[in-house]
Amino acid sequence: MDSEDERYYELEDRDGVLAALDHKSWSTGCRLFERKEMENRLYEYQCHQRGASSERILPSIKTSSFSFLPDIPDNAAATRLIRFFKTFHGFYTGELDLAGRHQRRYISILKRWTEFANDMTVLERHAEEVQIVGAQAQDDTVKMAEYVINPALFNDFLAKWRIKNTWTFSMLLIMTSDMRVVIREWSPRFQKLCLGHLPPELIHRIMQFCHKKEARRLGSTCKMFQEISVNYIYSTYSLRLSKRKRREMLREKHGIDSILRASRSDMLAEINYLLSRDDILRNIRTLVICDEWKARYFRPSLFDDARKAAAFYRPLRTGVSNVISRIRQLTKVTVDHWHFTNFFAMAVLQHEELTSLEIISCTNGLLDPGWQFWTHILHLSLIISALDVQEAWKIVSALPAIRSLHIGVDMETPDTHILPTSILQGRINPFLTLERFIVYTIHYEELDDLISWMHAAKTLRLEPLRLTHFKLATLDGFLDEHDLSDLLNVLRDAPVQHLALDCLQYAEPELLDTIAETFPDLISLTIHYRTNIEDNATTWPYPSWVYALHLRNFSRLKHLGWNFSHKYENDPTTYFLHFFENGFPTLDEWNDHYADLDIAQFGDSYTVAQALGAYCPTLETVAFFVRSLPTSLSRRSQHGQRQYSNWTDQTIEDVEMYDPCSDHFWDGR
Repeated sequence: MDSEDERYYELEDRDGVLAALDHKSWSTGCRLFERKEMENRLYEYQCHQRGASSERILPSIKTSSFSFLPDIPDNAAATRLIRFFKTFHGFYTGELDLAGRHQRRYISILKRWTEFANDMTVLERHAEEVQIVGAQAQDDTVKMAEYVINPALFNDFLAKWRIKNTWTFSMLLIMTSDMRVVIREWSPRFQKLCLGHLPPELIHRIMQFCHKKEARRLGSTCKMFQEISVNYIYSTYSLRLSKRKRREMLREKHGIDSILRASRSDMLAEINYLLSRDDILRNIRTLVICDEWKARYFRPSLFDDARKAAAFYRPLRTGVSNVISRIRQLTKVTVDHWHFTNFFAMAVLQHEELTSLEIISCTNGLLDPGWQFWTHILHLSLIISALDVQEAWKIVSALPAIRSLHIGVDMETPDTHILPTSILQGRINPFLTLERFIVYTIHYEELDDLISWMHAAKTLRLEPLRLTHFKLATLDGFLDEHDLSDLLNVLRDAPVQHLALDCLQYAEPELLDTIAETFPDLISLTIHYRTNIEDNATTWPYPSWVYALHLRNFSRLKHLGWNFSHKYENDPTTYFLHFFENGFPTLDEWNDHYADLDIAQFGDSYTVAQALGAYCPTLETVAFFVRSLPTSLSRRSQHGQRQYSNWTDQTIEDVEMYDPCSDHFWDGR
């Protein structure tokens, strides 16, 4: 409808629908309903290609800005018309989209509105009103106005403004009349203070918390923001041997090897494009390299021949190494199922700004033991596959200043033992410098070796370990009282502030007393008790208020993660009280109460959180792990009184901000 829409349709008429949708000015999402319109336009195009109907009803695109707007088919044209009216209306109400309420934009839309209103005036002269008697409400007959108009004249109007025939003249007239009243009685309110008025350093600070998509949208608004946002749009870059074309090419009866070669061509094209763009290379801070074909169970036959596989990957490995050598300020590298050779490792580790390295199930030898030390690498994440356990640990011997270590096993080979051999443990010991240690999927039988390894570092240091974050999750088996005692003893006197223990078999209330005595400065605690390896939320041996009593020994604890399952046997819900007066339902009638009972038990989290907060005044958030997702409750103080709020309505990203098990508490970068 407005000039921006016209530019899009000119592009669509010239280059086609897909080219227009890929155009960056169309995909920014700064204007009202722009994302929805793009999705609908693509849906209509796909339906047209298949010869199917694209009609969908979406009542949510109704707007309260007008006195009447019926449900309409959800299509791109409908969304565009509503945006036209709502955008113009927003200049008068002072509420608009990210594109802003600037006078220049208002003048542009005003021209389009004036032309639209004049065309509507012409239609009104040729329209004849007809009264239609509708339904009765409170003895009053509702009369609705309808119009008879020349079909050819009305169709010409719809074609000119690219409006679909699902809109009637009555609907358009009501919206136009409402807008005329707004224009007559109100004055436009232009935006005076803009984001661009902030100092550049403050804008850069804001952009550090923005997602890449948000940075791209901001950069589309003006040249100044484009220059700022380019530092964040390309701060993370991925080079992937992707499997995205697999489904489409399989539908066209292509062989798997042909699809793999097409994926290689795409990745080579991406590499060559990146090498031609110094401006992008200059802004990359994090680089992700991934072979999605090896990262899945499905393997093409080409991988079975070592010589063919080497010839296939040779140009990719050379190109990736060239990209790495051209990046100037690389701070983090993630290598996923890639061939990590000595030559490749040299290209990566030569970056003195590099502080974080993530290696996921990479093949072949990683480092020659005779290589030099790399003191600038502070954070290492290793996901180890079955064939490369000892080779993977060799990289640790070359990182003498490592501060955070994340170790896990590739779940395609879950039987893999994750720790190095005793001989290799005697040569390397990361616990001499580690401050953050996370180990997932460790086998229970390896727990004694891990504790002995930590004891050896403690003996060499002649002082407590430096660990501030410790997170342990076993792949099988459970930590009994003896295991837990040995683990806490080796961690004793370390400045641990964040502790997470999974697969606990010992769940006596005294567990909390022991942890509080061992770690007096603990800030966050996550404890998972399990009766079997697959349970997430588990019924603990005692009611919640018994455990709450033992939280009183924590003097600094702010965040608690607990897989405590709220069962009415231990924490009765008030939902049952009315049954004592009205009678309990029969066995057949219980099905009607299950949904309400689940809601009531879910609401009992308030009661549990209040009990925990009563004995631990410093506690701010509690995350109950129910059905694999954390249900977070927070305690805040208002007018001297404690209040508890449930966070279950928020997105999982928001909940994880207050979840001691999430990366927000463990990221050492």
